[in-house]
Amino acid sequence: MAAATRLIPLQRHPWFDPWAYPQGDALHDLAADVVARLDRDEEVRSARVRRRRDHIEKGRELSIGVVVANLARLVLPPGETGRLAVVLGKTPLTAKRYRSPASGRLRTALLDQMEDLDLITIERSKRRGEASSIAPTASFAALCGEHRVGLADFGRLSREETIVARPRRDAVVGSSPVLLDYPETGETEAMRAVVVALNAHVAQADIAFLGDGLGAINTHDRHQRRLFNGPPDNPLQGNGRLYGGFWQNLKRERRGALRINGEETAIADYSSMFVRLAYARLGISPPAGDLYAVPGLEDHREAVKVLTSTLFFDQRQRSSWPKDGGLVVPPGWPLPKARAAILGSHPALRSCFGRGLGHELMRLESDIMLAVLDQLREKGVVALNLHDGLIVATGDAMAAQTVMLAIGHQRTGAHLPVVIKHNSGAASASAACS
Repeated sequence: MAAATRLIPLQRHPWFDPWAYPQGDALHDLAADVVARLDRDEEVRSARVRRRRDHIEKGRELSIGVVVANLARLVLPPGETGRLAVVLGKTPLTAKRYRSPASGRLRTALLDQMEDLDLITIERSKRRGEASSIAPTASFAALCGEHRVGLADFGRLSREETIVARPRRDAVVGSSPVLLDYPETGETEAMRAVVVALNAHVAQADIAFLGDGLGAINTHDRHQRRLFNGPPDNPLQGNGRLYGGFWQNLKRERRGALRINGEETAIADYSSMFVRLAYARLGISPPAGDLYAVPGLEDHREAVKVLTSTLFFDQRQRSSWPKDGGLVVPPGWPLPKARAAILGSHPALRSCFGRGLGHELMRLESDIMLAVLDQLREKGVVALNLHDGLIVATGDAMAAQTVMLAIGHQRTGAHLPVVIKHNSGAASASAACS
């Protein structure tokens, strides 16, 4: 009997970033060096008879800049897998607003030529579900060293769309989510202007990360975009949260090493935000105290929080706990029992569960947070978004709290308490905790 064949796990790599681009002189010079090498290669092989048209040549140079920025980023720490997943050949058709110059057949042709020149290696996909990938060679890494490329040299193409719409996860079956187009209106232009202004504000801010011995952090990674996931006929209806920026993926225990304007930092956080927004929608005041403190489940607050949020997003009544990788299900608490306990503490929320209301609540949450961030920007305060909270310099914590309370009440007509926590983890006293 033949021995069983061991299945090799699929390789997963970060995706090629079609909007990364040289910003500093060193990376621009490296890109120009690569352009010159590719041009010489074409001359040696007599691969081109006539000169490219100006707009085609400009698109080629932009594409080379994007490819070079992606490869150079792999050379510098903090590294990930050392490779980038990439689609070779024709890419799926997307709306014009999402199209990068570094895509499709032009990018594939450039990658093939750079492989011939020993600047990259390409691993072409050989099985379903695994993307092709690229990596810089030692020769390319040496060029990065010669040009003294550093983290501050990386930027973004200015034409990158910052208001992005995708289908909801439950609307996409068996395929990667596509990007949805949407009509341009005064509202979308205003939303885009806010995100662009926030990105510019954060890009020039004094933000540092002290070494904590747990790995390097790229504090130059500050670009954010607003992601929506409404239905195809109304793409901007759901979510709307800001994504991006190195701080969003920074583990909680590492935030103590963050400095803004040379100061230690604090978290200004809306308390039990989703539940309070649901109560505000109903026009009812919530009970006093911690809204996730459910009798019998006092030691399982995080599980109650996850389940409550899930019940808001469900389209129908569920029968089992959500499958969340970090969720610890309280022993002896099957879903029906836990749901009944939550409704015992919050009977008014019965009409809010199982109706997909979570998307609407998340959109309201994101509108509130964007308004807060924009007002703080106008006041000159540097605030880093954490979805329903902010990271600010300790000296700006009270100013952030004041703005959050005002915007919360303005948008909902309800009191949305704001808790301030120093990044050591200890909550400070706050009049807004009532």
